[in-house]
Amino acid sequence: KLKYDDNWCGKIIFCSVCDEEIGGNGTIRSLQYLKQHNLLPENDCIAIIAEPSQNLLCNESLGFINLNFEFVANSIHMGLASPSNNALTQAIALVNDFSQLLQQAIDSSSAQYCPQRFKYNFGQISGGCDNAVPMNSLTLGATLFFPESISAKDLVNTLQDQLKQYNNSANMCTTGISFPGAKYNISTIDNNLGAEHIFPSPCDARLFKPYSIPTVVF
Repeated sequence: KLKYDDNWCGKIIFCSVCDEEIGGNGTIRSLQYLKQHNLLPENDCIAIIAEPSQNLLCNESLGFINLNFEFVANSIHMGLASPSNNALTQAIALVNDFSQLLQQAIDSSSAQYCPQRFKYNFGQISGGCDNAVPMNSLTLGATLFFPESISAKDLVNTLQDQLKQYNNSANMCTTGISFPGAKYNISTIDNNLGAEHIFPSPCDARLFKPYSIPTVVF
C-alpha cells in the first residue's frame, strides 16, 4: 500500500526481475529500456529495492567476492599420523584467525576497518578420500563482503600478504565471481527517509549507480 498526501505527484515504475546475483540481467535491461524511452528524469527520481533489510532503509550495500583457500599436508598412513599431517588442521587455524587476518589486511590498505562493513562466511569444504586417512589436501570456500571504499583487487592483494605468515601452507585464489558495493550520499535522497544503514550483502543498488539514480534498500 502506498500512502501520499494531496500535493504529491510523480510517476511510479514497478519492476520485478530476475536476481542479478544469480546471472539474470533484468535490472540492466529495465534501466536500458527506461533510459531509451526517456522515462528516467535527471535529478528527479529515486530507486527503492526490495530486500530483507529488517525494516531499515539502507543507503549502502556491500559488495562481495568468492574465494577458495587450498591447503596441502604430508599425509601419513592412518594411526601413525598426527594433527600436523592433516590439511584440516591448517584450515581450522585459518578459520580461527581469519577475523584478525582480515583486520590486518584492511589496516594495511586505505580503507577503514569497521565490522559492519566487512563480513565473511565460510560456506564450502571438500577434500579427503578415506575416514582413516588424514586429508592431504583440502579446499575451503568463502565469501567476503566489503564496502565500496575498497576494491576487490586491493582487498585480495592485502589479504594474500597476510597469509604469508602461514608459510605458504594456505593458497588463496578467487573464483572470478564478485560484485562491487554501492553507497549513495544521503543528501541526494531525502534526509527525512533516515536511510543511514548498510545492507550487509550485494544487491542491484550497484546497477543504479551508473545511471546516477539515488537508491535505497528496504
